[in-house]
Amino acid sequence: MRWQKLFGRLAPDMAATLARFPFAILLLAALTAVTLGWINELVKLDSELWARLSAGLATGAMVAAAGVLYREARPERHALGMALAWMVPVLAMLAFLPDWTNLYVPYALPVVAVLWLSLAASTRVGQGSERQAMQMRFWWLNNVAVATAAFALLAFLVLALGTVAIERSLGVLFGLDVEAVFYKWVLPVIGVFFVPVYWLAVQPHPDGVGFDAQTPELLQRASGFLGPFVLVPMLLAYALILLAYCLQIIVTGTLPKGMLGWMVMGFTITGAATWLILYPSGFDRQPVVRFFLRFWWWLTIVPLGLFALAVWQRIAAYGLTPERVGLIWGGLCAASLTGFHLLGKGDIRLIPALAGLFLLIASIGPWNVEAWPRADQTRRLETAIAISPMTPEAAERARGALDYLAYEGDEGRAVLLRIAEARGVAYDRLAGPYALRQALGIPEAALPDELRQYRSRDRAIEVNVADTPFFIGAFSAYGSTGNASAGLAFVVKAAELVVSDGTPVPRQSVAIDLAAWLDRQEGETLTDPVLDFVLAGRAYRLIIDDLSFEVGASGEVSVYGLSGVIFAGEGPKTSATPRDPAAPGS
Repeated sequence: MRWQKLFGRLAPDMAATLARFPFAILLLAALTAVTLGWINELVKLDSELWARLSAGLATGAMVAAAGVLYREARPERHALGMALAWMVPVLAMLAFLPDWTNLYVPYALPVVAVLWLSLAASTRVGQGSERQAMQMRFWWLNNVAVATAAFALLAFLVLALGTVAIERSLGVLFGLDVEAVFYKWVLPVIGVFFVPVYWLAVQPHPDGVGFDAQTPELLQRASGFLGPFVLVPMLLAYALILLAYCLQIIVTGTLPKGMLGWMVMGFTITGAATWLILYPSGFDRQPVVRFFLRFWWWLTIVPLGLFALAVWQRIAAYGLTPERVGLIWGGLCAASLTGFHLLGKGDIRLIPALAGLFLLIASIGPWNVEAWPRADQTRRLETAIAISPMTPEAAERARGALDYLAYEGDEGRAVLLRIAEARGVAYDRLAGPYALRQALGIPEAALPDELRQYRSRDRAIEVNVADTPFFIGAFSAYGSTGNASAGLAFVVKAAELVVSDGTPVPRQSVAIDLAAWLDRQEGETLTDPVLDFVLAGRAYRLIIDDLSFEVGASGEVSVYGLSGVIFAGEGPKTSATPRDPAAPGS
């Protein structure tokens, strides 16, 4: 038997797949090479650059595949199809390389690529029966895509289990150490290259769609069962809860709580997904499904009104953040979908189309999810500090905006530096926001019981770091929320600062007694701002810049937060224990 016949029986036609999706497969091969280089550390590159390369290549591959589907479905638009299949994927890849958050952020582009891939073969709008046929094509092709993706994932899991069995057998029976070969080479090649290529190989040609929309088949039955028996009753119950909450607001006069925006967003997303699932399922004979398909978009009006009120309330009180910008664009997308359907212009393809459009808008331009909040918080800070004398409300806005910008990366700190220079005050980028608040004359929040205390070190006094000469970076920890710096994670627990190795499940950690350290301080400043510890065989020195804490009635200390800078020594030491906190720092 010829090799071509054997290969054709064992797998889809690889040559035909390569001829159909050449650029997408080329990008998958490049993604596989990047993944192998990252896993095996073949080239010393920054991990963020590896991640950007991987995300760019994956997004480009999806956009290239979508361009092929568009060209096959719209052969009369050959030039546009060629551009979508070859030029746009290159732009999508390049978008991940620069870090220009003032102009755009690429994080949502992979999701946009997935949504475009779902739509590419069904872009003809049409009228009447043609439009209905386009919607049925969209539904059927995407059900096939989801089903084949699930099958490809299952096949990969089976192959992974087989790989583990083979590797263990070779190790136990023959003493061969092939763990690195299987786990760092074989599995990544299968998962990153062959699984996506298989998925591309089994995608039907858009003109080859054939099905009976009136007779639910396997895909329709599998996807339709979840809707009428699980999702629809849950969504209708949720709608009643939100309507009752609206009535409570009217009766009591209380405004919505902060989490309501995300609750309504989850409600509308789940409802839109359910609408997609039920669209041609044949379950409309059931009363609950008929009710859902007829009244669902009307049921979203009140929740969307609550959503707008809740988001507006949070923005007015605290300003924009990336999460709130996401809620704004998500709410506009949901409101647009509702408007189209209530006006009789509904189309199931609008769900991914509008979602992709608003995600793209939220990623590009000065209104993107990072630049817009930064500009808004800058405006809030400048407006607040211009008020003289500063009112308590202005001070609260100024504190919130300054704290946001202080932890917003280089762009946020550049804004603070510009504001500080304009006001004629010094701004130390390594210092925490507390020092700049004092310099700008922003009063701290008054506590009702006045138990919380604040301490800062005198920046004019030098600290000896001869034994730990390597500067690592700034750090902060506020309760269970901390940040990671140079592979370390910081969390405050009562009177302890817990430092761990920063992995999801920490392998090594050390607890530093802050109560004993506070006992060494004299007066209202941190006279001994040094905390020394050893972790993973390396000595570290923390220099604390700012600290907030409370002393209870019985003398127990509760630390709320602290910030400062980290220095490290050269070498591995031998233990992972803190130095004696009673020993004074240099």
